[in-house]
Amino acid sequence: GETGDPGDQGDPGAQGDPGPEGPSAAEVFNAQSDPSEELVATIDGVVIDGGPPVISFTLRDGFGRGATSLTAGGRNGNIRFTLAKLLPAADGNSTAWQNYVNRLRDGAIQPTYDRDGTLEDHGDGSYTYTFLADVTNITEPLAVPFEPTLTHRLVLQISGGEQPAVNLPHDFVPNGSEITTTRDIVTVASCNQCHNKLEFHGTRYDTRYCVTCHNPGNTDPETDLTVNLGFMVHKIHQGARLPSVEAGGTYTAGGRDYSDVE
Repeated sequence: GETGDPGDQGDPGAQGDPGPEGPSAAEVFNAQSDPSEELVATIDGVVIDGGPPVISFTLRDGFGRGATSLTAGGRNGNIRFTLAKLLPAADGNSTAWQNYVNRLRDGAIQPTYDRDGTLEDHGDGSYTYTFLADVTNITEPLAVPFEPTLTHRLVLQISGGEQPAVNLPHDFVPNGSEITTTRDIVTVASCNQCHNKLEFHGTRYDTRYCVTCHNPGNTDPETDLTVNLGFMVHKIHQGARLPSVEAGGTYTAGGRDYSDVE
């Protein structure tokens, strides 16, 4: 038979129970409008279970207040993550970091970061970020197999507005095993003996962050030279004394000319 007419709207349901009391204004601050002199971040958990990584982290100021209102997405977002695995030594080569998230730029495959995933603000300084990239199934522009038994390095970058920048590396093994292998070829403290405060790409200052992108697979599309951190840094510091420069050539990386470095 034909469908009958809609019935009358039912009475409103009973009011639900009150939710938990939120943090007081003394316990949190708005990271977009309240500049802080110090920010302290912690990685509270990393879950990679057959899909995009899910990251739990907390951000507080020097007084212990939770930072709320961080944003993700696009160039104006406050957060981004890199994720790399540590490849074992093989065929006479040493261990090396391999980023899962890559892009194609002017014909060159370059490591990059994840910033367009989903960010959940819990209102007390804690957050949950779900990657856009499914690192368990990376095929383009470079196939990078997910290997949960290897050492991995996650780096959280927080920047934007008038807040101090945060670079937070976090090493772990996705299957929960203990870390038995790592690779640190330089420390930022060593760099800063001369550089005072090393800082590149705006707000990146920790060499443990640098290596997640500046690894053997990263090539400068303008010169076709590797920008692996060890190779690039040695070239930069030799600068004017490089045989190619002494012969009248130049050494550039990332569009910057280092041929006059002494």
